[in-house]
Amino acid sequence: MKHRLMEWLIGLMSVSAETYAERITPLLFSPDIEPHSGVLFDRKGVAIQPSPKLTGDYVQRFIEASEALVRRAYRQFAS
Repeated sequence: MKHRLMEWLIGLMSVSAETYAERITPLLFSPDIEPHSGVLFDRKGVAIQPSPKLTGDYVQRFIEASEALVRRAYRQFAS
């Protein structure tokens, strides 16, 4: 009973495979997306725009902080 209830709830919240295909398939063949290489699209086929706060400087600081965290964790693990 729990399994069927859970499937029913998931069905209410998600899109059917047919509907998803109807929305996404045109994107696969559209020449209009050629200049937008790397753009992600949501389940309705709408482009997901990058966050204006995700600048090159922010990304660089994030990567540096991540690498420092990995080095620190590795030193603790190796000791």
